[in-house]
Amino acid sequence: MPLTGWDKDIKNKSFCFVAYVDWNRMRNGTFRLLYRLVHDLNDEIREDIQTVIGLFCPLCFASKEHIQLDGTEERKYSTKIIRYYCLICGNHFSTRTLSPFYRKQYPEVLIICALALFYELRQSPREITRLIGLPVEEGIKRPTLKTVSTWLMEYIYLFGLGGLDMMPDNSRKDIREADELYKRINGERAYTLGTLDRESRFVYLSDAWKADSKELQEFLMNSHLRFGSKPERYETDGWHGYQKPIEKFSIPHGVVFHKDEWKSKEGFHTNGMERYWSTYRLWLRTARGYKKMENSDIFSRGFETFYDFLRPHMTLKGNTPAQAKGIIEIQPWHHLIVKGMLVNESGWRSV
Repeated sequence: MPLTGWDKDIKNKSFCFVAYVDWNRMRNGTFRLLYRLVHDLNDEIREDIQTVIGLFCPLCFASKEHIQLDGTEERKYSTKIIRYYCLICGNHFSTRTLSPFYRKQYPEVLIICALALFYELRQSPREITRLIGLPVEEGIKRPTLKTVSTWLMEYIYLFGLGGLDMMPDNSRKDIREADELYKRINGERAYTLGTLDRESRFVYLSDAWKADSKELQEFLMNSHLRFGSKPERYETDGWHGYQKPIEKFSIPHGVVFHKDEWKSKEGFHTNGMERYWSTYRLWLRTARGYKKMENSDIFSRGFETFYDFLRPHMTLKGNTPAQAKGIIEIQPWHHLIVKGMLVNESGWRSV
């Protein structure tokens, strides 16, 4: 396959990967998305990651006062890596050692592009393997399907944790819609529970095998922690499972019966949540389903973070739900992944 016209940019390392030219596959803005991500991230991603994490020894956790420079390391498809030396324990490490992309064969931006293609353009893991790759003498070295699937599970998990670490403004009371989505995991019946702030479109999701009163009560409690406050009122459909959990929290409850109408005479409805499920199903169909509950939960958590922090909305005048909810700072993909790594202490222990 011939390469794109990016080969001249590869020489000065302003780009760290290319995608081969197959314009039948590069439709729906795929080329523009890849170009934008590579151009914006390649020269800044390591510097931004070090700003978020800080500089310390990953072995003895010595501060930057006890660390000195130890030269640089050339990389073929990315910028130079700065190396450091710890004066206390004698450990040699680099900027990549401190990032969630440590010991990865492919550059950081290539992994982030795989996540962006999966969520922003709903590309399947198999299709992603055909769209991204590294230029080599023989042509293009593309990641395997297993590699891309591993990236999606590992970094979507960190990405979702990074979104949970960003707390919205809890000073305003809101009306929230709650609803459930039926789906199957490995052939068994399962649910995705969701609640949405009607004004900001900020959403919280959770996967569960059951949707009984006990499970719903735990879900609503977790949603209150996520939003930082209880809502002014809950509005749900006519399913009786919501009645007791909402009463225990002493929150007003509005009900609409969908078999009769989409909006009750009192003005209660769940149209925002129903519209969200329509969007959610498109990505769930791309994933081809899941065999394990934990994998499905990782997907839902990642989609929740993508929807809240990265996906602009026309009804919000081009803002994201996080901006409308009081989180003004826009968090790019790698910032949220790094925040998730800091939350995940077990990941640090393994490093």
